[in-house]
Amino acid sequence: MKKNEGSDTKAIEEEGIEAAEAGIETRDDPAPAGFGLGTNSKALFQPKRGTVFVAPKDTELPTDLSKLLISCEGTGAWSNLGHTSADNLPSWDSDGGDATSKDSWKTPGARTTYDAKTVSVSVKSIQADAKTLKFIYNGWEQADPAKPKGVVMSLDPAPRDIAMVVVSYDPGTDSNFGMYMPSASMKADGMPDLSSDFVEFGFKANAQSSNVLPAGPNGQEGAFMLLTPEYFTV
Repeated sequence: MKKNEGSDTKAIEEEGIEAAEAGIETRDDPAPAGFGLGTNSKALFQPKRGTVFVAPKDTELPTDLSKLLISCEGTGAWSNLGHTSADNLPSWDSDGGDATSKDSWKTPGARTTYDAKTVSVSVKSIQADAKTLKFIYNGWEQADPAKPKGVVMSLDPAPRDIAMVVVSYDPGTDSNFGMYMPSASMKADGMPDLSSDFVEFGFKANAQSSNVLPAGPNGQEGAFMLLTPEYFTV
């Protein structure tokens, strides 16, 4: 009996080595039935490069996401914002959503409620061309041909509603990851910043719910869609 057990163990070990050499993920035990989660080393992602695509509010994604790779200039209503800062990458911020425990007369902590939450993303463009600056600062150009040209902006630039996709690329795995907001209220974030390697022109976009995204199982509206590598095709 012990001889058979030893043979079985050796066979299992050899199978595991062969699987590892082939790059196949193996588990010591079956995946649990609950959420079906497990280790996937191939899903590790390093956003070494990236860009931002923008479009009018509620613009849907193209069916083929390879049209939104960082090397693409755009497709349909989607435009590539171009060069953005490598020092200050797009950053997401969440405010609110604090939990409050509610007691009943009979039971402490009978229910938990959550405050309203806002989510925003900050982007720093480094392209100092008129089209980009008019977009970020919601500005306008001098119309009189007899006067010097330039981009005019107000003291408090008005917000505008846009759709946006932040796309990042991992050259180590040749894969892409994206975050899609079909509806966001965008506004310039301060004045041009001359303290980095390139002049930075920032804006912040606050996410809004949108019926462009499919409703959740309980009818809730979505605000984001995470575009994992398997959804990008080349």
